[in-house]
Amino acid sequence: MIHIRAAQAFRSVPVLALLCIVVVSNNIRAQSIPPASPTGQLVNGNWDHALTRGISMGSFNVDLEKVSLGDVVTELLRGTVQHRGDAGASTYWLCYTVLRTNMKQRLWLISDGELGGTDHRITAVYATDLEKRVGATDDCPALPKQYAQLRFDNHLWLGASMSQIQKALGARPGASNGWWSYPYEGKTRDTENAKSSEFDVTSSFKVRLSQGRITAISASQVTTN
Repeated sequence: MIHIRAAQAFRSVPVLALLCIVVVSNNIRAQSIPPASPTGQLVNGNWDHALTRGISMGSFNVDLEKVSLGDVVTELLRGTVQHRGDAGASTYWLCYTVLRTNMKQRLWLISDGELGGTDHRITAVYATDLEKRVGATDDCPALPKQYAQLRFDNHLWLGASMSQIQKALGARPGASNGWWSYPYEGKTRDTENAKSSEFDVTSSFKVRLSQGRITAISASQVTTN
């Protein structure tokens, strides 16, 4: 009986190893999925203009609703478009890891499955600080150095102080930790259309503060008729 049990235990080792691999793979996969857009405490209600139009990655500008996920892959020669959900509830994205001395960050470029169109134009950006133990993965490869200098067109990025936020956005968030939201809802016109059609624009810029500095940013913009 002892020999039988030993043999059974030995045969179970590959199974346990396989289960461990599956669990680790699922955890890595989960880390590549963009977080949901957070809810935040409003700052000064609705703004009279969008507080960001996109980000710059080095000299490469990623304008919301204009640049597609495919454009980014072509420019960077790196990244895999990932996907979840179906039809109007679907989401497409690229995930990248920013590796700097004593600092790790993660960046998601996101396209709404419906509003991003068939070419998957970018409708949202999410960036966050990472724990030191988290690194680049196949699903979230390291950004090439020339593209790793990141900032929104309002000059903000992770690590910015509350005074920098006030200077860039014209309003200072509260002193407590948590998410702070700068929303915008307005109109725009299609200047390329002879009838000059009017469309609704919904834009949001949200920052998460910890100890007076930005540790995560969520920005989005969609235009609908």
